[in-house]
Amino acid sequence: MQFKKISINQWRQFREVNIELHPRLTILTGPNGSGKSTLLSLLERSMTSSHHEPFLATPVNDKKTGASGFSLGTIFARFNPFTKNGEKKEEKKKLNVQHDIGTIAYDSGSVAKLSIFDESALKYEVNLSDAEKIIGFKIASHRALPRYQEVQSLPVSGIKPKEAFEYFYTSQKHYQRGDQYYREGRTVCNPIAPMKETLIGFAAFGADNAHLKAVPELVGLYDKFEKLLSDLLPEEIGFQRLEVRSPEIVVVSRTGEFPIDSASGGLMSLIQTAWQIFLYTKAHGETAVVLIDEPENHLHPSLQRDFLGNLVMAFPNVQFIVATHSPFVITSVKESKVYALRYSIFKEETNESRSAVTAEEIDFVSKARTADKILDDVLGVSVTIPIWAERDLIQIANNFERAALSKESIDNLRAELRSAGLSEFFPEVMGRIVRD
Repeated sequence: MQFKKISINQWRQFREVNIELHPRLTILTGPNGSGKSTLLSLLERSMTSSHHEPFLATPVNDKKTGASGFSLGTIFARFNPFTKNGEKKEEKKKLNVQHDIGTIAYDSGSVAKLSIFDESALKYEVNLSDAEKIIGFKIASHRALPRYQEVQSLPVSGIKPKEAFEYFYTSQKHYQRGDQYYREGRTVCNPIAPMKETLIGFAAFGADNAHLKAVPELVGLYDKFEKLLSDLLPEEIGFQRLEVRSPEIVVVSRTGEFPIDSASGGLMSLIQTAWQIFLYTKAHGETAVVLIDEPENHLHPSLQRDFLGNLVMAFPNVQFIVATHSPFVITSVKESKVYALRYSIFKEETNESRSAVTAEEIDFVSKARTADKILDDVLGVSVTIPIWAERDLIQIANNFERAALSKESIDNLRAELRSAGLSEFFPEVMGRIVRD
């Protein structure tokens, strides 16, 4: 079972959003606040491994009466608890009226309805009726940084993949919230400790020895995860193998050896992402859906170009839906769909102008645009020009826009750019002058 489509209509920052989801990879991009993470949260509500947080309403005060209430949408009037003349909507509140805000379609052909109810509370839920259960989970944008904790004990039969995933996933949720997680009388500092404990268990109980038979569910898992890291980690690291040097896990590479706890933030982000998907697919089957929020966190641009493509190849039966700001991630996989969430201006019935988000599918002409073109065209940011230089270039261009183009004016433009230390941006300035 996979997702096929998500549609949102006039809720929070969304005007009208219709996104067809690719069976292998869909990428959502756009500026901060455009709703990428919100869409992932809505999809997560169909998942068997769902640990979602409620949405927050916006406290509002009526200007005429001073009455207070909660708006379930940030810009659209139909979610405001007051009528146009400032009177409280007592009748609607009493009826607990349902608002339909969109749908989620599945590849089975069924469609679930997304709805909310008028409630006088800061926190509220989005209800999903007629939903299919999707086998899958979400990887949040914040990955845990290593914090050393010694492995003190192992279960006598090892940790099975399903239990290992829940152990890691639960410890990660506690880590993200900043609260303590206790398991079997011990405090778990962060998810790295459960990962070490599980890996040592895979090594100890996943193969026969002279005195102990292997646990069937664990046979070969240590070697398979080691092979996965070999395929996913960048060549410059020169990853060779993992070694158990009890009670620690050591990463052995051509560039040196180090405890897994001391891995860099980028390397640990790759390992944690691979670890979760590996455990989940071993526990629930190879066909799953994985939502990833900002996989580029902690990653050098060279890793951003490679990692998602390698991940899709390593898990060919997983449907990935990814939210990202990175131009390198956006174009890293040819067989995919990419949607840009954009703010657009529209007029309400009252003729008042509003800014709201719509979704546009991006055709990258075989996904071959450069990073600077993606940032400029999709995210509205130039990667090649520093912000201070951009301001100077705009000022210089504005000065020359008022002059007729001639050999003399072009020579003067070159001279002014040279004086400002911006000679290399002559083509950009000429392009701006010609366009305008």
